[in-house]
This record gives sequence, structure tokens and C-alpha cells, in this order.
Amino acid sequence: REEIDELAAALSVLADREGLDITVVAQPTRSFDERAAQVLARADRQPPGGSVAFAGSWAVVVGGLPTDRPVTVYADALDAADERGRWARVRFVVQEGVVVATTQTVGQVLCDAGRLVAADLAAFRDWHERESLDGQGDCVFWGPDAAEAARVLALPAMEHRTYGQLDVMDAEARALAERLVAEREQRGLRMAVEHRPHSHAWQALVAVRESPHGAGSLTVGGAEVLSFASTWGDGVFSVLADLDAGGGLVQLRLELAEEEAPVLH
Repeated sequence: REEIDELAAALSVLADREGLDITVVAQPTRSFDERAAQVLARADRQPPGGSVAFAGSWAVVVGGLPTDRPVTVYADALDAADERGRWARVRFVVQEGVVVATTQTVGQVLCDAGRLVAADLAAFRDWHERESLDGQGDCVFWGPDAAEAARVLALPAMEHRTYGQLDVMDAEARALAERLVAEREQRGLRMAVEHRPHSHAWQALVAVRESPHGAGSLTVGGAEVLSFASTWGDGVFSVLADLDAGGGLVQLRLELAEEEAPVLH
């Protein structure tokens, strides 16, 4: 929002140059719930849903899923031997054994940090992205110069070629991360630094890393949330709805191995 005035000025210059009539109006800030509700209220889609801005990127919201029973989730592995360990798609099955008659594109989801979550929309009202739930946090860093920084600061090596401190008071973890960032900028060190408060986002990361399949669950707002690795890293992936002959939802498909980049809607 801090760039609204700059954008308005640029559009004014464009309008004068091209002879266009352009008006810029800043809309009030809307919560994720409000944006999601607006998408779900669209009557031109079956099932209702689409892409919606979320936490600096975008997510997909879909209506019409059952709330009185679990939804079975399948990950389909690629057949090619050289792609072993990667998934072609993830399917959220509502009706087992039902023939798919038609398919609709729901929207696209942006995957950041190589992980995704699937949850009831209401659960996100209790989702804490950066707030520690137990008062603790981690500071983790890695990269070509991480070993040297760890030696200077007398910090231990950890799994996955990382260094830092785990399960300390969150203020201590934050202070260490700030110190490491200052060292990196001052000395031109090549390393990434992360402060990880023990939030729901951290729980989702732990669930993925502790699972042999790269998928696990956590409870948020009384609902079970699925956290899973994309197996492709970061990217933009399409969500499709397979429908039966009567237009009922058979399954949602998150397509991970698309040959072409999806068209954003």
C-alpha cells in the first residue's frame, strides 16, 4: 500500500502520454476471510472457488467440500525412474470410485519454501505464522560461508548442513538471527539466515521433515491441517476440480508435473 501514490503518478503519466482516461482508487484493506468469501460467492463457477491473495502470495479456496467426514488424500508418484521421489499430483478425494465427467480449473497456488498446506478455511483464523506458540524459537543458517560464521560464533552444526540454535527462548533466537544478518552484511558472507519462532508455520515444517513421505499433519483451530512438500521446490501449480455427471465434486487435483506453466487467472 505504500506504493499506491507512486503507482497513481505512473498511471497519470501514462494517461497523459496515451490519451487515456484513468482513475486510481485505493480500496480499504480486506482480511483474508473477506477476500476468500468474495471468491466463494461467485456464482459462475462450480464448485465455487478461485485464487486469493494470502500472506504475500496467493492460495486457492474451494467450496463444497464435506465438513462431516475426513477427505482422503493421495499423492501420485511419477512413473519415470529419473523423477523418482517426485509427485505428479496430489488428489483430495470426496467420492471414491465415481466416474469423472468434466473438469474445471479452480485456480493457481503459489508454493514458497517448497511446502504447501491444505486446511479448512476456518482454521486459518487461528493460524499463527510468526508468533511463537510456546515462547521458543530456532535460529538456523546455511550456505558457503556458514561454517566459518559458526566457528567464529561458536555455534554447533546441525542436520541438513545447517548451523545455529534450536529450542531457545524466541527473543534469544531473534537476537542471534539479527546478529548473523549484521555479520553477513558487514563481512559480505554468503549464507542464508532464518529466525523460526515455534509458530504453526514451524510446526508445518517439522511435520514435513519428520515424515518419510514429506507430509504430515498438525491441529489448528480444532481442525486437522495437512502440510506437505511439493517435491518440485517453489513454483506455481494448478488446482483442478473433477466433477461427476451431476456436477458434484469427485476430487480436487493439485497438478505438480505440468509440462507448461499455468496461465494465471
